[in-house]
Amino acid sequence: MNHHFGELGDVWKHLPLAEILKLNPPRHYWETHAGSAAYPLTESPARLHGVLRFLEHTPGDPELAKSAYLQALQEIPGVYPGSPKLATRALGQEAGYIFCDIDPESAASLRTAVTDLNARVIEGDGVSVITREAELARVNPADVLVFIDPFEPHERLSAGSKTPIELATWLADVGYRVFYWYGYE
Repeated sequence: MNHHFGELGDVWKHLPLAEILKLNPPRHYWETHAGSAAYPLTESPARLHGVLRFLEHTPGDPELAKSAYLQALQEIPGVYPGSPKLATRALGQEAGYIFCDIDPESAASLRTAVTDLNARVIEGDGVSVITREAELARVNPADVLVFIDPFEPHERLSAGSKTPIELATWLADVGYRVFYWYGYE
């Protein structure tokens, strides 16, 4: 379970992600480190400087007040939408989804959230899953947006697997749309 949701880093990544999904929606959305679909929006010192500050100050900004991210935050008061919720909200039933996470609680949350969608939730190493899916090439790479949001960008889970950075580079080289986030490096 991700205890860092709604911190400033989430605002920085979810604000552009929501706009990209709105302005240039992909036919397929894949995520390597999905986390939960949504979280109860509780107060914490980090959230006070992140999403709660965004919610407090954004309505007064003419551009940010129109953002898809703010609309998603306001849709269900008291709930913080994770990136899977942002994606399914933006793309709805028109898209196909793959959500990966190694945390059983997060995977269960995702399964509950996507029951009416063309979605697969895979409890496992998202880097390896997305690598295999891309190698099978059952879709046009240009129709897919892959969101890579690792805890450890250089982690290699097995001798033959890619790191998240290697996956992002390879996907981009073969024509996939990639949204790579790692805000602490």
